[in-house]
Amino acid sequence: MKIRILADNYTFDKKFKECWGFSVLINDDILFDTADSPETFLHNVQMMNIDLSLIKKVVISHDHWDHVGGLEALFKENSNVLLYGLKGFSDDFRERAVKCNIKLIENEDFSEIDKGIFTSEPFKTTYKQSQLVEQALILKISKGLVIILGCAHPGVIQMTEAIKKHFNDKIYCVMGGFHLESKTENEIKDIASKLQKLGVCKIAPTHCTGQKAIDLFSKLYSDNFLRLKTGLEIEVQF
Repeated sequence: MKIRILADNYTFDKKFKECWGFSVLINDDILFDTADSPETFLHNVQMMNIDLSLIKKVVISHDHWDHVGGLEALFKENSNVLLYGLKGFSDDFRERAVKCNIKLIENEDFSEIDKGIFTSEPFKTTYKQSQLVEQALILKISKGLVIILGCAHPGVIQMTEAIKKHFNDKIYCVMGGFHLESKTENEIKDIASKLQKLGVCKIAPTHCTGQKAIDLFSKLYSDNFLRLKTGLEIEVQF
């Protein structure tokens, strides 16, 4: 199974556009989030030689601008995708799907969308005085679960705990945005410790995690820390 980072705050090579956003492609046909803008999304897709016509399913973690920016650009190239959102997403999000004649599936629970690939249940929280719902993408491989998070607004610990409990399986890796920029060093260390106690083998924080937190995770996880950046490709085995 191939994981490719299409958009992130950091890049491996200047030929890619960095952005405040996130997007990951699983194999050739499952997309998780779509970056912050059509320009970023399409540029990096071109640089990575990705064929958008092969994409069958698009999972949106949450409907903030930095995760849905490339939707229309994708729909223009491929209108045959299934779009996985949540009932708590905005009316504007739904209208964008309707306008582009895209089939929208609003997840209400854990769901297997492809062999060994799952969406999580909706996680609810309050963000900037408004209700927010978010979902994760989960890959079930031979070494355990790979959990991919958009921003983890409801909390990386809360989401990881619930996913581990649902699957009753070990966690090989948690990757993506952890939303820890406002956390203190002690709070970040506590979160890292709790993830280790949950049995998370490898950690790959990026996007909205914050540089301070990324550096701390790098120290605490040592050889089990993975540095994600736009353009990176990871191979994991079923």
